[in-house]
Amino acid sequence: MNEDFFVEQLKSLGGLWIHGGGAAPHALLTSGRHSNGYVNMTKVIENPMAAGDFCRALINALTLKGKPDVVAGSAMGAITIAYQVAAVYGGRTRAVYTEKVGSEMVLKRFDIAAGEKVLVVEDTMTTGGTTVKTIQALKAAGCDVLPVCGVLVNRSGKSELDIPGEAEKYKIVEVIKLDIESWDADKCPLCSAGSKALRPKENWKILNSEL
Repeated sequence: MNEDFFVEQLKSLGGLWIHGGGAAPHALLTSGRHSNGYVNMTKVIENPMAAGDFCRALINALTLKGKPDVVAGSAMGAITIAYQVAAVYGGRTRAVYTEKVGSEMVLKRFDIAAGEKVLVVEDTMTTGGTTVKTIQALKAAGCDVLPVCGVLVNRSGKSELDIPGEAEKYKIVEVIKLDIESWDADKCPLCSAGSKALRPKENWKILNSEL
């Protein structure tokens, strides 16, 4: 199973939308930026068999030496991914998640012992901001975070993450890498062409009807 296989699987599940051109609506992202594409990983997460395939492929791509003690994801989307990845690793590997408090991500519900190795995973990476905050939350809690992040779909254009105040960079390993553009709302060329920005999940049928 290579990257092309998983791209086709994502499409077949209805989890990948790409702007068709012209004045057709485009995507308004959670960050406020506008985009010519959107990945709806809910379509993978709600399908246990597909999610399992993606997570096994991610583990193969990571090629870690040994198993992590803990797999951590961010609420909400990456919670299921963290549990799926931990289940595939098996043994005593546990799954936890960080959750949003104000503008930060916080580890609230779980205890991780000093020295335990923590692998951070995400369902989708758009800017990497949530992942950075998750790493910061885990480190603030005293966790030993592995210098690699596992991502099912990476549309950030990045191959590594910089953490403010740290010299070490965190390598990004993905199952799928997508070249999808995004712009600040006031610089969006699709808006200039007469296209309307819509929130993808709430308007999924509308976006796809315009293809």
